[in-house]
Amino acid sequence: TYLLQKNNFESVVIDPYNQPLPSKYKDLQGNKHKIFEEETVNRISKTFEIDMAKYYDLLIGLHAHGSNMKIIEASAKYKTGFILLPCCVIDEPIEKKSDIDWFESLEEYSQQLGHKTERFELNFKGQNVGFYAKN
Repeated sequence: TYLLQKNNFESVVIDPYNQPLPSKYKDLQGNKHKIFEEETVNRISKTFEIDMAKYYDLLIGLHAHGSNMKIIEASAKYKTGFILLPCCVIDEPIEKKSDIDWFESLEEYSQQLGHKTERFELNFKGQNVGFYAKN
């Protein structure tokens, strides 16, 4: 959201946990950038609910505990695109089973709702694989 806002996009964080912005970040070329303490992002301090999506063109879930499936459902309902980087089954309405891959089950669920999904991998280590649908 910080980078989107800096590039003149309207963006908002929906998260019940108000986490401060990091003090710095690296861009894709490895350049370091400082984020000043007084800088903020637009925020809704609530748990994401499906009907919140009617106001947005793109939904992005970064380790969105309890919201991955809601993001997929909201994207189908409101015909928005989505990007997910799911990390684990925390507060999701699904039973975790040892013989079923959580990531793959989310992809399959997306496809059952009519999404054509594609995977991607980001250029850092750990929790860097996700998938998206354009709609």
